[in-house]
Amino acid sequence: MEKTENICTLIDDAAYLCDELAALKMVAESVPVMERPEGQDSLFDKIAKIFWMQEQLFLPFFYSYSEKVPPSDCMNYAAKGNKQTSYRDVMELYPDIHVLTTACIEKRKELLSILKTIDSSSWKQMCIYDGEENKAGEVLAEMVTLERKILKEAAERVMIFERSSS
Repeated sequence: MEKTENICTLIDDAAYLCDELAALKMVAESVPVMERPEGQDSLFDKIAKIFWMQEQLFLPFFYSYSEKVPPSDCMNYAAKGNKQTSYRDVMELYPDIHVLTTACIEKRKELLSILKTIDSSSWKQMCIYDGEENKAGEVLAEMVTLERKILKEAAERVMIFERSSS
């Protein structure tokens, strides 16, 4: 099951989310995680979005590749069993930041184990994702980029709060 260096790097980047979430979990008690600056999401909102995207989009999408679901069926497969329609539904299920970050870390570990089972030819296979034709590797790159952006915003928010409270 040989993977390209680029895919391996992306999987490593995806694994880093666990470390980022663990770090955020440690500072959660000292920052206002529910505070929503004007026109922005709270830290809790940001983690809920990552959890929702993992559970409702990326996990089913990549699971379909690991199960060798035909490309045309990937998104139909991913859409089956969706329980939550938005990240706000996640917030109702996980009202505590510690529980949410723990659940998010566990979902990420599940996703990582699936990513590691996808063979190199499947990473190049075309599939419809978000209304466009993409390769699985491109979807992984999009996932990592989006999560980096969300986590960077979260880290900046923590730093701003820490500077203003000292």
